[in-house]
Amino acid sequence: MRQLTKVLFLSLVIILPGCTTIDAFLFNANPDGTPIGAPAGTSAPVTDQPRLVAADLPAPGPAAEGAGPVAQSNARLRSEIAAMEGELKAVEDEIARLRATAPAEAVLPSPIPAAATPSVVLWVRLFFKSGQTVLDKDSQKALTDISGKFLANPGKRHIEVRGYCDDTPVGSGKKEKKTRHGLSSLEAVSQARADSAAAVMIKAGISASLIQARGMGATGFLADNDTPEGRDQNRRVDIYLIDDAEPEE
Repeated sequence: MRQLTKVLFLSLVIILPGCTTIDAFLFNANPDGTPIGAPAGTSAPVTDQPRLVAADLPAPGPAAEGAGPVAQSNARLRSEIAAMEGELKAVEDEIARLRATAPAEAVLPSPIPAAATPSVVLWVRLFFKSGQTVLDKDSQKALTDISGKFLANPGKRHIEVRGYCDDTPVGSGKKEKKTRHGLSSLEAVSQARADSAAAVMIKAGISASLIQARGMGATGFLADNDTPEGRDQNRRVDIYLIDDAEPEE
């Protein structure tokens, strides 16, 4: 009997090192699980129950992975994660290599600002009858009123008056139309129209130094000269407001 007790004791010494997480439960409780000193049959407190610690679980080996589909799935996921981590590391290494070998960015000079250009805006458009070079009374009154608006807010700008003709040659119309202005060219007719409009604005109070009148001749057509309606649109005076460009520093 004494020899048998010694063998059992040695067996427990050998087994116990692998059971450290439940030794308190084995040696501080009655066979039914109640603490030593408590009446048999009394339930053990929850805090005395054995605990399984995740860190104490052995990593699943080939035998554990083959034990079931869940273990196999976990093994496959670990393998895929390891592969993706390897790919990410390779990408990070390539980015670092490219940054180390990339040439320094070239420093470009600032662009030279373009010279200021004046803003040109069509302000007034007046139409003329065939052979007419002087504005009628209604057009003169309208242009006088418009000139008052310019005087109220002149700003840094000047006025350009451009006269135009259709392509009908001078002298091809009726006799009274030929002798009405006594001019011999379309350029002269267009200049007379521009001068007529400029004179009205100067009379309204705008300084002559701010007005430039130009005869453009038979150019800048707005419509086809093959129809009377088209020629009516081409016999005109266009008045532009031009902002004066700031002098370059």
